[in-house]
Amino acid sequence: MLDKFEFPTSYAQIALRSVAREVFMKAPWVKGKAVLVNEFPKSGGTWVCRMMRDITGLTFQDNRLPTVSKAIIKSHTLKSYPIKKQVIVWRDPRDVMVSLYHHVFFVHEDYPFNQVAVDRARAEFNFADYDDIKANMPRYVEQHFRKPTIPRFTWAQFAERWSDDPAAVHTSYEAMRSDPKAALAAVFEGLGMEVDPADIERVIGEHDIKKVKQQNGNAKNSFVRRGKVGGFSDYLDTETLKLIEDTCSPHMQKLGYERLT
Repeated sequence: MLDKFEFPTSYAQIALRSVAREVFMKAPWVKGKAVLVNEFPKSGGTWVCRMMRDITGLTFQDNRLPTVSKAIIKSHTLKSYPIKKQVIVWRDPRDVMVSLYHHVFFVHEDYPFNQVAVDRARAEFNFADYDDIKANMPRYVEQHFRKPTIPRFTWAQFAERWSDDPAAVHTSYEAMRSDPKAALAAVFEGLGMEVDPADIERVIGEHDIKKVKQQNGNAKNSFVRRGKVGGFSDYLDTETLKLIEDTCSPHMQKLGYERLT
């Protein structure tokens, strides 16, 4: 049954999983034990959760129904939960939109949990050539910001909700890429969790993006893609770049992402 929630074949199963997770995250016996990692999709939250799992020994059951209260839970949400330890992972919205395109139009060969989303997105957009990413991005970005479906809110709305939240520990994909040791240490310090620096260093090596891609067979459409900071420049024309920046400012600048247009 758990596999049906990890690899759903219908939105009914996704909805049921969502309801079950909601109940779990609101349970009084969870709020003092779990760690909630919240992100706009494709911001590196899974990567952060997996590293935190291997450093702390806590359970992390991504895309499954949580089964233990002392766990790391990943979420993409605008809702508040009583869980005391919360982390928000940020990423440049320009890189996010490119990564989200890959997520909604290509099934991950190494972790095909996104099949339902791909079927829905392809039916909605019906692009002639999904591999022509640069040509498709203007329409995809415009429609996402006008009427978001996967997820049902935009990066700007997520930032409006959470960028000033003082109760959460804030980190970013870019910080994790440039200095993961310092970034992870800051997260654990902010959460009040003592960890061994040697464990942080060991886990960073184990979760290096190049190594993970090799372990997954370097699949063309891998869940872990390039992971390049600033890779959006390969896919976004000036008009699309400006649309993202106009929509996401001033939150972009508040979080340290400078405009290019």
